[in-house]
Amino acid sequence: METELPATISKQLKLSLAQYRMWNTDAPVTKEPNVIKRLSGGLSNYSFLVEAEQKFVLRIDGIDATALGLSRHSEWILLHRVAQAGLAPTPRYYNPDIKTLVVDYLVPEPNRNASPEDIATFFKHLHSIPPIRFKLDLLQRIQRYEHHLARHFSGVKRTLKPFAKRLGKYLELINSDRTPATLCHNDLNPSNRLFFKSSLWALDWEYAVSGNPWFDIAVAFCNDELANEALKKEFLIFYLEQENNFDESIGKIQLYSIVYTYLEILWNVVALKRLPEDKDLTVLDMCLETGI
Repeated sequence: METELPATISKQLKLSLAQYRMWNTDAPVTKEPNVIKRLSGGLSNYSFLVEAEQKFVLRIDGIDATALGLSRHSEWILLHRVAQAGLAPTPRYYNPDIKTLVVDYLVPEPNRNASPEDIATFFKHLHSIPPIRFKLDLLQRIQRYEHHLARHFSGVKRTLKPFAKRLGKYLELINSDRTPATLCHNDLNPSNRLFFKSSLWALDWEYAVSGNPWFDIAVAFCNDELANEALKKEFLIFYLEQENNFDESIGKIQLYSIVYTYLEILWNVVALKRLPEDKDLTVLDMCLETGI
């Protein structure tokens, strides 16, 4: 398997496994873990299922975290909070020099999909945890990505310019939104969640920071069957625990969905060097046309 990996990743994997004695586990790991397989699903990093006395997930950066505005140190701090709350696997090892993170492996319950109530319960719990200092500024993140495009993908920058102009009024609404910051996952799509011990847990917390809870919810809606209006209302009944403010809440979800749709296109270019396709631009155009 390692021969199929880039040389730098293969080297980092070997170094990470060799440092098993430094992993902070409940029971000491007494032998170097074996790689069972490379895990699929991640778009930007390399993740492996490894095993010694127990199973772990070992992640190696495949992206430039700094260019994307990510803080691995903040992720490490945050992971301890959400793991203690029973929302994420326990972190065991972090080494910024070789860009490695190790967490417990959770065996998922098969054939179980999250309902609107499950997702609402998860978000209520997550959004009640005290936030960390590192905060997502959506406007700043968009500007960072646009600046990257201007330097390295000028053609894409020109293609997106008309959409960026139309987005302006929505960015002004976000700038004036005074919703208190909460702890947010910011990538709770179906591939990043599983059921373990009958509860919903989340994986891949690299984009988790303090931020606007409505953006957190909007990201889940954009990547999920919750786009259905009836399911949105069902979600809000459990999340808000009341039936008023539905119009205002759905308006905020729609607002942040528009911004996320644009941000996702930028991210694909910056992180994956994947140029926007016609279908991506069509979706963005529809979002901007529909508005809030």
